[in-house]
Amino acid sequence: MFLLQQVLTVHSELIKTYGGSFGVRDLESLQSALNRPFQAFGDTELYHTPQSKASAIIQSLIINHPLLMVISALVISWQERFF
Repeated sequence: MFLLQQVLTVHSELIKTYGGSFGVRDLESLQSALNRPFQAFGDTELYHTPQSKASAIIQSLIINHPLLMVISALVISWQERFF
């Protein structure tokens, strides 16, 4: 599971490298995006594979944009961990 501080650290480093605005627009939305892959219905996980978990996080970040800037490098760095 991604910890909030890890995400903010990676985001900060990528902003320094590639440019953009650092900051959180909506903290609750960010926490929700990070928790989404671990949802379950009863004892059944909704996202079974690491790939589907990563995809759920990425989709939530893109749709809800809780960070001031979700840059492609952030998405790519997470995809490389899971795909």
